[in-house]
Amino acid sequence: MLKNKIVRDTSSTTLASYLTKFIGLFRGFIVAKLLDPSSYGYFSGLSLIFLYNSQAHLGILHGMNRELSQSRGAGQFETYDGIKNNGITAIVFLSLLFAGVIFAYSFWVDDASSNELKWGFRFYAILSVMFHVQYILHSLLRVEHRFKEIVKSNLLFSLSNLVLVLGLAYYFRFYGVLIAFFISLFLQDYYLYYVNKVNVKFQLDIPIVKKLLLIGAPISFAYLIDVILNSIDRLMIAIFLTSKELGFYGIGLTLSSEFLLQLPNSISYVIYPRLLEKFGKHKNYHALLDLFQTSTAVIACAMSIVVGVLFVAVDYLIPYLLPRYVAAIPVAKILIVSSYFISINQIAVRVMIT
Repeated sequence: MLKNKIVRDTSSTTLASYLTKFIGLFRGFIVAKLLDPSSYGYFSGLSLIFLYNSQAHLGILHGMNRELSQSRGAGQFETYDGIKNNGITAIVFLSLLFAGVIFAYSFWVDDASSNELKWGFRFYAILSVMFHVQYILHSLLRVEHRFKEIVKSNLLFSLSNLVLVLGLAYYFRFYGVLIAFFISLFLQDYYLYYVNKVNVKFQLDIPIVKKLLLIGAPISFAYLIDVILNSIDRLMIAIFLTSKELGFYGIGLTLSSEFLLQLPNSISYVIYPRLLEKFGKHKNYHALLDLFQTSTAVIACAMSIVVGVLFVAVDYLIPYLLPRYVAAIPVAKILIVSSYFISINQIAVRVMIT
């Protein structure tokens, strides 16, 4: 029964992840065609704000995820409510604080900088808060294994964003892309709030928040190091080369690691709360081994096939779909191979965190 539920959740999450990624790729092609390489370079560079600001909660979200699942597995529901209320309060406060810093920075950017870049900072500051709301609501659904609602919310975001980009980017170019993201993210957050029906009381119990911070900060630091390692190339390109070359690299990255890693990420996304619940119930590392070994073997076998197919296909996809971005092919191939080694440690990392 449990295995069937895990297989169903993993299958639906994986299929939905690839569907949303295909939609995202199609949207990316549209944006790349409607924007010139320089404007697309701004778009790709600004996305780094999401990568780094995703840890603006300072690890409290990770601590909350871990403690909610383990307290649920142990049947400690009063503790569950306290963790939920304090975690959400702290995350909302920190997301607003960091968004304010990003928004303020947009007014101090060098006067020679493009207006697109300045307004991009302002939009992304607002979007970063909305993404943190999404993180919270997804976490609450994930703890309860309600992956169907998470899948629907992601599809809602992707489809609405595609439709909005088609219209708004055509008429308003770079600014239309930003507005499309804002509207689609608002729709997703509203849907998540509606299906969660969560009763949140804003509380700030310092001992609880401190505990979540101490648990989650090392996890957040590990994620941040991973983000730095996977984005340092874009930072170097942004600093030393041109926005046009960053646009080339952004296409290569989208076609390679961002696409391929959806499979292992989806599997680990479903397995992780199960690992936490099992450990909360049994307090025994050996209870996790079956889930760890089976899911890692599935990832290793599936990725070996997908990597080989995409490595060959990229020679035909880019020249046919985006002939102006042929320079992205060599770096895409390097990233395709590297993604295999990134993928096979996904479950091991979750076991260590548990």
